[in-house]
Amino acid sequence: MVVLALDRDRAPAVERQIRQWQTAGEELHAPALLPYEVANALVRGLAAGQLAPDNVIEAWQLLAAIPVVLHQLQDGPAVIELAGRLQRRSAYDAAYVQLAEQLGADLWTLDGPLARNATARGLSVTLLDTTPGSVLLASVPRRPCEFGFPGPLRDRLVAAVLQGSKTATSSLLADWERDDEPLPFVGELQTVVDSDDAPVATIEIVAVEVTRLGSVDDRVAQAEGESYSTAAGWRAEHERFWTEEVLSDWGDNAPVLDDDTQVVVQWFRVQP
Repeated sequence: MVVLALDRDRAPAVERQIRQWQTAGEELHAPALLPYEVANALVRGLAAGQLAPDNVIEAWQLLAAIPVVLHQLQDGPAVIELAGRLQRRSAYDAAYVQLAEQLGADLWTLDGPLARNATARGLSVTLLDTTPGSVLLASVPRRPCEFGFPGPLRDRLVAAVLQGSKTATSSLLADWERDDEPLPFVGELQTVVDSDDAPVATIEIVAVEVTRLGSVDDRVAQAEGESYSTAAGWRAEHERFWTEEVLSDWGDNAPVLDDDTQVVVQWFRVQP
């Protein structure tokens, strides 16, 4: 909504979309915190020089005229827990996701990471591109799950997933941090892709563990579905793979693999 008052490039596209909703008889819903978020954005606009002081009242009236059904917070602890699962630092974002789930409604947002995380929870999401002059983008894809690298290794791992013998996968925490990629969360849905990047299955994350390499046990090794019977065999092969395939281009930034190396273990199940 704030785009209408502060962003001349994108305002026409947003205004057209709102008119389309109104013409179709669609209702807009938001948490009751929306007016405060709007006020806060207008304050930031004033401070940044995007909005002249004389135009504040006009901007507020413009936004207030948009009919939005506001919903009071019903379950604060649930929103806080959801914010943690979505790896958000604000309960505000989680409140929008929870409301969309509660109403079974489409979620519209400018926030790319929020859109992806909401999509991972099975919500219908439309992401408004942040590029000036862009149009509205629909259908935010789920995070892809890429086992190994394309070729025989991925083909073998994907087959194990589809057969049900592979229910866990492991990766280096340092790799996630280097890519600035948020960790998966319980309940997230991911799209498994094959060596041609074609989707072949949807998996649901049922548990996420960050543990020491030296603490990975036989349970993890066997759940990886690669014929490992012990953690020792699993570790030897994974250290070889990480060293040769993942860390080979890190140069001096490559971490030393030892007992204290942090490993991310994802447990999952295939969705029917």
